[in-house]
Amino acid sequence: MLTHIRGFSPGQNHNRGGHFLNRSPKFSEDSLTSRTLLDTRYVLNDPGKILAMSYTAVLVGHSFVAGLQDHFLNAQAQAQDLPSYATNNLRVNDFFSSLHFMGMRGASFENLSNCQDHLKQLKPSVILFDMATNDLAKSQLEHVDILRLASRYIDLVLQLLKTSAASHAYIFSCLPRSKGLANQTPEQFLASMDAFNKCMKTHCNNDARLHFHTHKGFTNDSSCKPLPIHAWSRDGIHPNTHYGRSHYKKSIRAALLDSIQHLTRYDLFSLCHNSSIISSLFAFFHFPLPGWTIAETDGGWGSWVLGHR
Repeated sequence: MLTHIRGFSPGQNHNRGGHFLNRSPKFSEDSLTSRTLLDTRYVLNDPGKILAMSYTAVLVGHSFVAGLQDHFLNAQAQAQDLPSYATNNLRVNDFFSSLHFMGMRGASFENLSNCQDHLKQLKPSVILFDMATNDLAKSQLEHVDILRLASRYIDLVLQLLKTSAASHAYIFSCLPRSKGLANQTPEQFLASMDAFNKCMKTHCNNDARLHFHTHKGFTNDSSCKPLPIHAWSRDGIHPNTHYGRSHYKKSIRAALLDSIQHLTRYDLFSLCHNSSIISSLFAFFHFPLPGWTIAETDGGWGSWVLGHR
């Protein structure tokens, strides 16, 4: 059986018929501090076998990703230390041991196939994709072209998931631009971008491994309309103002934090697949195993910690 050896303060537990339940905070940028979960670990009848929450993530994309990588490097991070420096800077180091960058300026879908060997070597737990803006900017697209482009994107992401053995992928929404457009106005690009984002969200909703992530901080909170591009970009394309870079980093962090609930659930099923009793109980109660924490989901049920007294 799994034994909870480290976790929340016993003073927060509530006795419920021989067990204790403890509702934990949501995984959100505002409520999750860097020490919310401490170092909750579990022993499987062997003190030497510890399952720790230490994941590897890879951020794949165009110049937004390359710019963030350069930003971290300019902050006196040595190249070999960049993956761990990034997780510390984004305050996700309690859950992720490394965040690798695969950014290429001007990248389009044609470049994604070049990532296979590197991703296979890194063996990430989750891959974050920030692509498609350059593909949408090449020319004005008809609706059928947008559907075809979205399907191609999904096929490439699934192929890279299979190659890398990652369990989940996050696909970021495209952001508007006012420059670098071929044969279309900013208004026409915005219409294509909105249609593409909706199409990608629909695709992701149909596959439990895929998650559509809307960039945070780039829309008006009350109207949900895009902020003026000059508020977050100096060149009409990249998030390179102080506001833009800050909120781009926050958006990356939000996606990483959201992924924890999916990664922990995946690990639990992998751990318990040989135990029919534990797996049946887990499926029946829709709760984590004793001592484990999973984030609140879109379905509304909360995060709970279960354990034996």
